[in-house]
Amino acid sequence: MEPRPYVFVETNDIIYHTRLKGLDFSNDWLDIRENGQITLLGSNPKCQGYAWDGCSPKFFFWDIYVGTPDGIVDLFSAKPKTYYASLIHDALYQFRHEYKGQVSRKTTDLIFLDELQLNKFALSLLYYRIVRWFGWIYWNDLMRSLPQLKYIFLLFALLLLWLLFSLLNLGIHAVFQFFTAWF
Repeated sequence: MEPRPYVFVETNDIIYHTRLKGLDFSNDWLDIRENGQITLLGSNPKCQGYAWDGCSPKFFFWDIYVGTPDGIVDLFSAKPKTYYASLIHDALYQFRHEYKGQVSRKTTDLIFLDELQLNKFALSLLYYRIVRWFGWIYWNDLMRSLPQLKYIFLLFALLLLWLLFSLLNLGIHAVFQFFTAWF
């Protein structure tokens, strides 16, 4: 099986001001300061940028990605509204073993929520809740030890999309019924 490309690659250093205080950590990709500043080192000369798939789960299926949407493109950054939140969240999850339990999963997930809200992502609370409900699977490396979980996640993601579209359809139908009753 050939390696698949990632959805996003960031080649610039991105600075975040977060709620994470008291940790001083640095590796090839992250520089975390005690004041809460986190720099993702996309300009790392050892590679061609930091790569990730945006909001998870996503699966490569018949030449398309299927899974969690990354939101509309922000007019100012020209990137999806979840871009920076998913970037820092994925990096913090990825390197959690290197700073050995000094950052909790809840703090990491709250940083994700903060960044979603900073970028005015309309579904920020829903995405945060889903990360809280299912992030433990990634945090505890169960996706590596049980690869069949990705199919369960794919089904769950499709179910959530179906539910969201069904609710939107019900809302549109109710509005249509309201206006047709009066006109």
